[in-house]
Parts: sequence; C-alpha cells; structure tokens
Amino acid sequence: MQFHRLTFAHIMERHVLYYDADAPDACAFICQRLNINALPGLDGETYYPFDEESNQFGDPQLVPEQGRAQSHDILFTEAVREQFAQTEPNVLFVYDGRVLVGVVHLSDFNRSSVLQIVQDDIILFERDLRRFFMLRGRSDADMLAFFEYQSEHADAYGLRNFYTDKLRDATMPRRQNERRLLDPFQTFEFSDLLYFSGSDVSGPLLRFDQVKELIGLRNRVMHAKNTVEYDEHRVYSYESLERLYDELFLLESAYHRLLRSIANDLDYTRTRREANRSRLDQIQESGEKALRFFKAAI
Repeated sequence: MQFHRLTFAHIMERHVLYYDADAPDACAFICQRLNINALPGLDGETYYPFDEESNQFGDPQLVPEQGRAQSHDILFTEAVREQFAQTEPNVLFVYDGRVLVGVVHLSDFNRSSVLQIVQDDIILFERDLRRFFMLRGRSDADMLAFFEYQSEHADAYGLRNFYTDKLRDATMPRRQNERRLLDPFQTFEFSDLLYFSGSDVSGPLLRFDQVKELIGLRNRVMHAKNTVEYDEHRVYSYESLERLYDELFLLESAYHRLLRSIANDLDYTRTRREANRSRLDQIQESGEKALRFFKAAI
C-alpha cells in the first residue's frame, strides 16, 4: 500500500534549531513548547538533554545509533516503531549520510503528508471492497437485506435499533433515487461495507474488533484529526503511535486478503485469462509491433 512510500523525509522538521549555551532560555522554551527533551548540537553528532523539572540542559551526549535515521528510511516498519519507543531522547535525528538534515518527533506523524497517503489507501481498499462484492454477485439489495436481518436478529438491543435506523434511511425515496443513479454499494458508508464483509452474506473478511479499528482509522484521517494524540499529561502519546502502526498493518493485511479473494474469483480469473489470450493472439499475429505496444502500455 501507499503508506509504505512514506519516509522520514516526508515528515521531518527541516529547519533544525540547535542548542546554544548563550541562549539557554530560548532553547528551554523550545523544548517546553514542543514537548521534546533534547536539542542537537551544531556538530550534528551530539545532543543536549533537557530536564523539564530543573529547566536545565545537561552535558552533550553522542547521538546513539538507535536515535538516528536516514532521510530515505521507510517510516512504517517494526524497526522504526522500536526506535520511537525510546524515551531518551524523545526525538530522532535524521541524516543524509553523516549530515544532520532534520529532526522527527511523535507529533510529526500528524503532518498532512501522512493523512493524505492513508486517505488514499483507505479509498483504494473501499473501492476494491465494492468490486469484491460485485464479483460475488452481491447488490444493493443484499446490503438492505443485511440491514433488515441485523435490525431483527442482532445480539444487542441498541444494535438492532441502529440497523433499524439504517434500514429506514436507506429505503427513503431520496436514497432509492441515489441508488438508481450510482453504481452498486456507492450509497453505503465505509463502515457498512466492512460490517457487511464480516457477515455470513458475503463470507468473513475481518473480525468485529478489526472492523472497529479500521473505522476508527478512517474517521480520524478523513476528518483530518491527529493520528498521534495527547495523553492525560498533554504529552504526545507513544501508545497512539503504536495504534497507528497496528491499524495500518491491519489495513494492509485485510487488503491483501481482499486481493487474494478477488484473484481467486472464478469470473475474475476467466476474465484475466481471456484478456491475456487476446493479447497473446495479437502478438502471434503481429509479432514485434504488438509486443512493443503492450510493453509501452505497462
């Protein structure tokens, strides 16, 4: 998925502020305001730890390997997650080779570059989820039947009321007109598609708890909310960063399962076979000219 294209270069703070012993108050203000506990030294190889209680900086420390990243390093890997788990310092220093070019803090995961990429991945997943249902021969009528079934048989009373309201809204004349004008499943929400994918109607794709996780991710990024949040002390929370990693890896694994289901569909396989045979026939007939055409189209 596209989120694997994100690197430190996409989110790092390029305008690095360095520690200066002749301006301690300004340096302390930076750390307090940004909730960071270190500033880099001008040499790019050391950092000065900041103690919030004493409002003082300590002696310079060598930037450890665990606190270093290269600007081209991929963001969403287990190795990088472990790097952010460290608390001393609570920023990573980003290099191009041996030259310090940026600094990254937990809050930098809230940049628009992250939100936009994750939005694109969710839209891709949602689009192919609709395609999956149509390959299975499902239609809007099946979704309405799912709403009706849940409104009568859901385990929780509140959930039955929820689907009763869903069914009432979906069967209003305005919604019926929308469905006539749009492709199948276009009038239903992302959450509807996910819960429908976990029903007996279409075959299970995600567990209920996984559906809730992806809905939470979708709601945050689509409404441009922070993906990394404050904790009760108004400090950016590593736990919320972990949640983001877990949700993105879940989105990727669910998408891969979805693609496998699509690839194994008999109608889809037949269509691919026929399209491939058509190309091979053209190459057989026209030789090099047709081959160059198909290579140029890739």
